[in-house]
Amino acid sequence: MMNAFTSKETEERINSTVDQQVQEIGIPNNEDTTFEGAAIITEYPEKRTETSKTFLMSDGTFLAASYDQPIHYKDDLGLWQDIDNTLSVTDAKAPETSQRLINKAGRTSISMEKVIKPEGIVALKTDKHSIRWGLDGAKKVASELVTKKAPAAESHNDQFLWLKKLNSEVMYRNVLPEVDVQYLIFASSVKENIILKSGDAQRKFTETYQIGSLIPKQNSDQTIALYEAEDAKQENPIYTIKAPSMTDSKGIISTAVSMRILKQDSEQLQIEIAPNEEWLSDSSRVYPITIDPAIGSGGTVRDTFVSSGAPNNNFGYMGSMYIGNETVTYKTCRILMDFDLPKMDKGDMVVQAQMNLVQFKNGMDPSTGSMLINAYEMGSAWNEHSDTWNNTLSAVQSAMNGPILDYAVTSQSTNEKVVSWDLTKLVKGWYDGSRGHKGVLLAANNESAAVRNQFYSSDYPSGTGLYPTLTIRYVNNTGLEPYWSYHQQSAGRAGTGHVNDYTGNLVFTIPLTGTTGELMPLNYGLVFNSSMSGTQFKDGKRGGTFGMGFQSNLSQRIDSTAESNATNDAEKEKFRLLTAAGYKFLYLDEDGTEHFFCDGSFQFFQVYG
Repeated sequence: MMNAFTSKETEERINSTVDQQVQEIGIPNNEDTTFEGAAIITEYPEKRTETSKTFLMSDGTFLAASYDQPIHYKDDLGLWQDIDNTLSVTDAKAPETSQRLINKAGRTSISMEKVIKPEGIVALKTDKHSIRWGLDGAKKVASELVTKKAPAAESHNDQFLWLKKLNSEVMYRNVLPEVDVQYLIFASSVKENIILKSGDAQRKFTETYQIGSLIPKQNSDQTIALYEAEDAKQENPIYTIKAPSMTDSKGIISTAVSMRILKQDSEQLQIEIAPNEEWLSDSSRVYPITIDPAIGSGGTVRDTFVSSGAPNNNFGYMGSMYIGNETVTYKTCRILMDFDLPKMDKGDMVVQAQMNLVQFKNGMDPSTGSMLINAYEMGSAWNEHSDTWNNTLSAVQSAMNGPILDYAVTSQSTNEKVVSWDLTKLVKGWYDGSRGHKGVLLAANNESAAVRNQFYSSDYPSGTGLYPTLTIRYVNNTGLEPYWSYHQQSAGRAGTGHVNDYTGNLVFTIPLTGTTGELMPLNYGLVFNSSMSGTQFKDGKRGGTFGMGFQSNLSQRIDSTAESNATNDAEKEKFRLLTAAGYKFLYLDEDGTEHFFCDGSFQFFQVYG
């Protein structure tokens, strides 16, 4: 599709350039896939982890979505529940100066003052630790709870993948001369954006932290870590305070923000945040400028870029990543990415894996340019918060000498759009252990062209909807189905073993007894599935229990997906969504495969198993 701001001639030239580059690198584009038309039917709550969700698709496959931060917490029963960072007032009848805004549900209690107090603005509290802080000298101003509509979903699936209650935003205006403070609440972190509204704004800031028994340590001029006193080697920070970057209204980014400890005494820490005066005073700066120190406990995405123009600098805390040839400051830039993988069960087989980045709002420069971006497998470990162009050069060159995993075509028309790379073969290797899990390198196919692009990183200060993600489609092939092939081994009257030719999963059928007759013959036996070894097929609430990994062939049943049939709140939500999609009946076959039937028709699909 031609961009509204791009002429037809420019669009044709971009397409021609891209076609030529594709022919030069000689690889197929993986944009087309047999799974493209599948729609999410419901989430499978029983497959939740702290940082991932799993969805049942309309073609019977599963989609596992991995997020950069915790999205679930365990309740008192040990079940994963959605984190809800929607803010509400603690006591609506109390004076406003005594009220606090607090999140509804999560592993961390996060609260904000309704009206700023001298002892601090923000408080984080977990089972073991609490921390409170605020800007020194801030005026006694009231908070504004910012309600933002989620971006219009581009597809049916986006409505499931977009987590509407994970983040909240609170604004305090004019807390210092020409300075606003914005707090963005995430699952495990709070981003405090100090907004300089004009060139007359205050430019140096101090903050005081109430840190309890935690021990602070300055690890660099941009990071201060807080450790437990018992952590003598200071290897596992509980919280990390970061001063990564500042961004002007044109999207120009600088990491020239220093942070240092001014004073520390009993349970209190005072720090100074000092942006670079020269950068702030540059005539090309466009105000307002956002300075975004953050405090949090880390995420599941590791991303950074390396720059030949600043070969000894690390950019792991920047809110965006450059790639290509940024001719002013950074010169040749390449992006390094890595993700924690969602947990998969025995017998799960990856059929599609896709890495997704969102292009920056003014990402492509010049606007008439285009860029072919290749993805490569990294063969050596790297660190997002310490590595630079110089100390990764050998590993990066080695990766670029290897095969191209996939490529993506970018231009002005992909600004603020999701750009994806197919990593199916690589991710399969990560799961089965045949390939080292060292991450992915992104590099422009033509690094000599005066074209650069820019993508949002996991440290961008205003929301997880822009963060890099990894989505994985998979099937479970643990049952006995006609579309899988097996090697069989007979054990006589003891039963028959069936070994899946692809995964090696063992299903053992054990005949126990039977009756003959023309009216109602009956055969009774057990099915053992090695993928379920160590656990019960069912919990006894719906279907019997026969021992770890065993199920009876008489456990076949048809259930309504009505909410009243659910055994817990998570299953109730799954059944509600299945019913809404028209799938009102669930058939569990003798080896545990689930088949869903659409009410009033012969349409059905099954979960591969």
